[in-house]
Amino acid sequence: MQEVKEQVDSRLVLHCFPKTHERPDGKFMPSFGFRSLLGAMWLQMWWLLTATGEEGLRHCPWCNRVIRISPSVPVENPQNKNARGKYKTRMDKTYCSDNCRANYHYYSVQKPLREKEAWRKAIEAEQRAIAAEATDDKPIDVA
Repeated sequence: MQEVKEQVDSRLVLHCFPKTHERPDGKFMPSFGFRSLLGAMWLQMWWLLTATGEEGLRHCPWCNRVIRISPSVPVENPQNKNARGKYKTRMDKTYCSDNCRANYHYYSVQKPLREKEAWRKAIEAEQRAIAAEATDDKPIDVA
């Protein structure tokens, strides 16, 4: 991991630069600029390397997409009746979409159970066939 960190740091120096960004509320915050698409890619690599779950980044266990836990957005026009802003992303969000959640459950839980059950039934059928064959081959003792 140390080698990855050193590579990313050296590329950031070459392809990216610090700058100041003004937020919609008028406050300033530090940010980065990049000189090329390659710089944007190294900046994204640095961002993913330094991100933790507490800061609001996760990976979908099915497709490995990044899930950003975003804060809520205030109401644009509070005079509107029943107006509300965008809800924040839930902190316990695990999958990026319902489709990924369903695929993960199917391929990790349901399908293995079905395959296990199919194998069990096949083994039982084979054992019954062997037992039936063994009883058919015995000579009948006629006294």
